[in-house]
Amino acid sequence: AADAALIEAWGAVEWQRYRFVEAVAEKGEDARWHMGLVAQQVRDAIDQQLGTGAALRWGLVCHDSWEAVPAQDGVPARAAGDRWGLRYDECFALEAVWQRRAIARLEARLALLEGESGHAGG
Repeated sequence: AADAALIEAWGAVEWQRYRFVEAVAEKGEDARWHMGLVAQQVRDAIDQQLGTGAALRWGLVCHDSWEAVPAQDGVPARAAGDRWGLRYDECFALEAVWQRRAIARLEARLALLEGESGHAGG
């Protein structure tokens, strides 16, 4: 079974519409919109509930960083930097678990309400 605290934390993750910064810089308003998640926001939502590094440990996000490299032998220099990414397969699996839990809770509540109304009329 999935970790209950992780499922609860996933509820704070928000799906959203976004555009890539590079695409907007190049194409302006013609840059395409995408639907999905932002890695840093997934990281922050999970880490806020489960502690720093939890989103990485659970395999939801990944992080790469690199040192600056000076230009040499015709190869241009590369600035130091980092990049956050998502493992969407892990995110989709957690989303499915979160939705199953939400549906089960709604079904239980509906059954309770139907049971209450059935007794009142009966």
